[in-house]
Amino acid sequence: METIAAGADSAASAGLPGTGGEAAPLPPVRRIRRPAAAALLIAAGSVPPVPLAIAAGVLLAAAVPCGRRAARSAAAVRAVEGLTDLCRRPRALLVVLAGSAATTFTLGLAFALSVLAVPGTAAAPSDLLVLVAAYLVAAAAGSAVPAPGGIGSTEAALVAALVALGITAGPALHAVLLFRAVTFWAPVPLGLLAFRTLRR
Repeated sequence: METIAAGADSAASAGLPGTGGEAAPLPPVRRIRRPAAAALLIAAGSVPPVPLAIAAGVLLAAAVPCGRRAARSAAAVRAVEGLTDLCRRPRALLVVLAGSAATTFTLGLAFALSVLAVPGTAAAPSDLLVLVAAYLVAAAAGSAVPAPGGIGSTEAALVAALVALGITAGPALHAVLLFRAVTFWAPVPLGLLAFRTLRR
């Protein structure tokens, strides 16, 4: 009996439920880490430097022959001519740059809202700018891999960015899949329908 009583007293002092002691405080919800340089160091901090350097060397060696052939192609010549003509018209160049920046910011905002919409990310509306910055860094890293539409590389980079910000891998993956489904896959049927309509 003395042993049971001693055990009950120790349980009560520890705050276990049902023993009459005060409840132990719950662990705090994990929030996004927000140091000033976190969003800028996502790519460098989430990938080891040696494999990254090896992968960059392999991609560079493979891209050089393709780049030489592409530089001699008619499409590349037309692209250079079009860019040169655009640079001669500052107003048109400004419109193009503004449209590109607006598209990128809209995608970053959609990414941030996708993270906020997924339970378990512990993201708050005050983290909006951090999430947009994380998208910009991750999208740039994902586009470095020559994959059609950035499939695979973009998702991996975005998940790595969220994990680097302190979000667990499961909710991070859910948020990225939601973002890509809305911004990448959902417009595909509409594009196919528009293509068939214009071909008629």
